[in-house]
Amino acid sequence: MTLETCTKILTTLAITLGARMDVPTLRAYHRALQDVPTSLFEAAADAAGRTPRAAYAPTFPTAPMLRAMAESCRQALIAAHLYRPGVCCEGS
Repeated sequence: MTLETCTKILTTLAITLGARMDVPTLRAYHRALQDVPTSLFEAAADAAGRTPRAAYAPTFPTAPMLRAMAESCRQALIAAHLYRPGVCCEGS
């Protein structure tokens, strides 16, 4: 994922959650999350924007939290699209 893409997704999330982001923070998030596929990161950011937050929770999810949300989205995608072998592959 490029820095521009990561910045765009995180900026949208920050606006949604009413949080402030600065350039060094965006770069740090990018460094921590650059290996996460863009589509999964977008899904994680959408989930983070819809997740209700308690008063004690941080106003903006940390990079490890977003990585965990991306993994949850990946697992949900796999569960929704189970592999079913065709007739020619059934015995293998």
